[in-house]
Amino acid sequence: MNRYVTALLFFIAVLIGIFVVFVQPHLQSSRDEEIRGNFLLSLDPDHIRSIRIHNGDDTIQIDRHGTNWEVGSKVRDRASPEVVANILETAKNIRIYDKISASEFKRKLDIKNFGLKWPRQRFDLIGDSSPEICFGNDAAISGRVYVRKQNSQSVYLVSNQLQTLISYPLNTFRDRQLTQWAPNQIRNFVLKRGGSELEVQQTGSFWKISRPLDARADSKKIYQFLDALLSAPILEFVDDDNGDLSRFGIDDRSTSITFKPNTGESPAVLRIGARAPGEEGGYYAQFTARESVVRLPASAVQLLEVNSGELRERSLFPINPDVLDCMIIRSGTRLLTLNRKGEDWKGQEGNLEFPVTNGRIQKFLSSFEQQGIKKFLTVPENTMTAYGLDQPWASIEFYSLLSENTPETSAGLHKIGAVVFSSQKEGIVYAQIADSSEVLVVDSSILSLISAESSNWK
Repeated sequence: MNRYVTALLFFIAVLIGIFVVFVQPHLQSSRDEEIRGNFLLSLDPDHIRSIRIHNGDDTIQIDRHGTNWEVGSKVRDRASPEVVANILETAKNIRIYDKISASEFKRKLDIKNFGLKWPRQRFDLIGDSSPEICFGNDAAISGRVYVRKQNSQSVYLVSNQLQTLISYPLNTFRDRQLTQWAPNQIRNFVLKRGGSELEVQQTGSFWKISRPLDARADSKKIYQFLDALLSAPILEFVDDDNGDLSRFGIDDRSTSITFKPNTGESPAVLRIGARAPGEEGGYYAQFTARESVVRLPASAVQLLEVNSGELRERSLFPINPDVLDCMIIRSGTRLLTLNRKGEDWKGQEGNLEFPVTNGRIQKFLSSFEQQGIKKFLTVPENTMTAYGLDQPWASIEFYSLLSENTPETSAGLHKIGAVVFSSQKEGIVYAQIADSSEVLVVDSSILSLISAESSNWK
């Protein structure tokens, strides 16, 4: 390659560099400006702090609070995030179909003919440089309306989609989901119905029933119950007056549920009233977190018919393998001890010692925990003999090993749970967990699972 060709290629490379650095951005900017010129507003929805709507003498203001929106006009309530997002996206994409410049009004046109001299409907965005929009008369073309920007005499022909969105009454802008709480944001709830109370509270990652009895709750069922109720749809905002609620069938005897969230917010009470008339039906309800009387679907109210038995944990005994170091199984005259030894276990029956793999132990624990309780029986202590539990057929004890002394507990093995079992009778076995007054009905297959025979563990 000679020096002339090299010089030519260098010159071309320089031209390309100049184009990329100086010319292309200008062309792109011109194209962007041309595209923006086709739209009435140039805005970024993320920068909007407030939306103000004037419909005649009524004003609706929707303010941003963090990631949420709040209606702050005649009532203060949570705004629908979907409705707000739709309004902002529609405002951003208002396309101009025609423009009548201010100079034409000086010669032959009157802005009053477009309904824009004293407009009764206005739309304003706070937090953005976009001016207020005034809406005038409908155009001859269906779906189009005349508008002008604040402090401007030019008139634009645009779609009436935004005007339609902001013409609805106040309640349209309110969030139709009962709450924004997720089940894991509730630390406690109390259901009052017909003089009885059901209280459920979160303890760490688990749930327990504390009233009308002290029992383990099924976390999955609790989450399903809360998820369905917290996200229940509001069919209608009926009244924002929290005075006399008896006209809605709401009083001190009403079924109610109190939620205590862990979000720092105050507890909220949902009280159920009378059945609402009409084809859509549902029930009247007052929810203090929304400061309103609303109408809920019957399916949401039916959730409050739940009882403690439906929410109870049905697995026989929850075991944390990480803290389990020893198990003792008794069956008839046989006694089997299983102790953790490093990564695996060691079994002992009488003088016989044998190794047990950790996989075998994990399989047993999984099967044991999946044993379902068929029925809960509350019986007086002096009738335990009727269930064969005063002299149980089999039992299993679980221990944890504490290697060092603590101010509360000395080192050594500490019992973390025990279950006793009756003999089989008509395909069922009765069981009782230590420190519980309840008798549990379980499947007879549990007896073969807790075998004290060493051959079943080797």
